[in-house]
Amino acid sequence: MIAVIENAEAWNALCKAYPSADSFFVGHSARNGQDLPKLFDEPDRIGFAAIDGDTLTAFSVFRLYRDETMLEMSEWLSQSEAASREMLDCLQVRYPAWQAEFTLRPREYALAPLLSEYGATVYTEQQNMRLAHAPAGIDTDGIEPLSEPHLAAYIALHENDPEAYWDGAVVAARPETFRVFLAIRDGRVIGYLDVTHCYETNNIADLYVDESERRKGYGAKLLAKTIEQNRPRGLTLQVDLDNAAAIRLYEKMGFETIPDRNSIDAIWNIK
Repeated sequence: MIAVIENAEAWNALCKAYPSADSFFVGHSARNGQDLPKLFDEPDRIGFAAIDGDTLTAFSVFRLYRDETMLEMSEWLSQSEAASREMLDCLQVRYPAWQAEFTLRPREYALAPLLSEYGATVYTEQQNMRLAHAPAGIDTDGIEPLSEPHLAAYIALHENDPEAYWDGAVVAARPETFRVFLAIRDGRVIGYLDVTHCYETNNIADLYVDESERRKGYGAKLLAKTIEQNRPRGLTLQVDLDNAAAIRLYEKMGFETIPDRNSIDAIWNIK
């Protein structure tokens, strides 16, 4: 059975109805009982609890982007493959033709092959990094914020990036969440960086430089401008574990690895 949790009151009712919930959450070393309900204080959150008899066997929380018909995973805990299947089947029934995005931490890696089975695209494991110190002496000439005259070129360049996590048009349509910096050379958009700007710790979503313009310092310029504009807030990013060149660039720009925070991203177009 799947129980749907839409607010903190429903969360409290779940915990009262199933006393085993406390041991379930403690056993997964996830969020404690005080932290999990806070997810439902944020807008457009929905949770799912898989229940077998009187025992909680899985729990997940997603953020809903209704205008884009998209779900973004905030939390996923499961005792078994069967419980995970039950939750995925529930999502399939409730959200046909929606897109579900997952970021799996090491304790959730068992979900990756199951998502593949359901038709999701599962990406390379990523190394999580955070800005430890700002770089010095890197100029930002040729870097400017996204503006209407460059919008079409930015979206077109975004489509050329096979590793892009977000769609360029979606990013541009969310100025309340994202800030975009462009690398411009001779009036042409040759690179971009997408980054959130509304959180205490913001995240670099995508960084891309046209193949013909690489190894000319534009990646460092884009990062330097982003770091400058993001102060004094924190800054994180994710990079493919096997992308040694990119990791070297980020280390040069003051980023360090976050211990035990590698992740695997997956995108599931629900059918």
